[in-house]
Amino acid sequence: FKQKTAYEIMPSLVGSEMCIRDRHHSRMEFEKSAVFLQKVVSDNQLRIRSLPTQIGNLLWLGKKSEAKRLALELLLGGSQEPSLLLSVGELFEEHRHYLMARRFYEHVASIAPSDAESFYGQVRIYVLEEEFEKGANALVPLFSYRPDSPSLFSFMANLLSHVQPAQSELYRREAIIQAEGDIESLLFIAQHDFFTGRVDKGFELLTEMAQNAEDYNQSRLVMAQWRAKLGEYSQCLSELEKWGEQSSNYNLQRADCLGGLGDIESMLAELWLALKKGVSNSIAVSKAAYWLARHYSYGESIKRLEQFCSESISRSRVYPVSYTHLRAHETRHALVCSLLLEKK
Repeated sequence: FKQKTAYEIMPSLVGSEMCIRDRHHSRMEFEKSAVFLQKVVSDNQLRIRSLPTQIGNLLWLGKKSEAKRLALELLLGGSQEPSLLLSVGELFEEHRHYLMARRFYEHVASIAPSDAESFYGQVRIYVLEEEFEKGANALVPLFSYRPDSPSLFSFMANLLSHVQPAQSELYRREAIIQAEGDIESLLFIAQHDFFTGRVDKGFELLTEMAQNAEDYNQSRLVMAQWRAKLGEYSQCLSELEKWGEQSSNYNLQRADCLGGLGDIESMLAELWLALKKGVSNSIAVSKAAYWLARHYSYGESIKRLEQFCSESISRSRVYPVSYTHLRAHETRHALVCSLLLEKK
């Protein structure tokens, strides 16, 4: 008697080999992951679906030529599934093998021309290579499928700002027209303004939005965030005062402004208010750690941070839960069993 694997019983079943493979892969144990993958490759369909993981293993192990061999096999007839091919392109992009990444993105664009991710993938590669005009040209076919997309016009304006400023401004204006007053779209355009160095235009657009908004004034928060990023902490506080909303996001951003001004006690007080409004301990502690490290010596910052962490835990409400409930929240990246073992 030979015990069948889950994949031999039913291909759609989540089999033990693939589960073990995923677990080893998530822990970056690539040699062990490769061993378990060998049990999957007897079925051609399953083998094709396992290729992205195999390629990822090989790239992390430094076996570039073997990874390329499997990638070409997939590219030349193994799969026509866009999401699968895009995942392989992203792997090569992550490992800085841009030529191979671009081949996958271009292939997906040819078989699924309305898939925006393949075009944006090509753009990312060209931007990394500082080929901004080629990146803009790569986006052009997407306009056939998204002629009224504010984000697409804004992306084009972003790219052309490096090589054709006049054309860039035209695309930016069209992006604003296509947004038709939609807050999220306009915020997206403003963020692109800041990323491309058009700081004045970004603030101008956000100010106009803030003046026109009555019920929803998120633009004030974005202005405060960018004032802080630019080191303009007093202006950051001023924007928050104009915002008027007292949500947890307000307290978190106010903490950043006060930290930048060196008012550590007020910064910690704002973080306490954010905690009371539901912000997680990890977010509040990370902000406290950042500003304490900026203003105190290593020893003093550690001491103050330990005090803040101790108080935040003591003020938190802790509830007992069952082990079953705990396991229900287990993910590949947060394994309950391993966390319990580490605790011991």
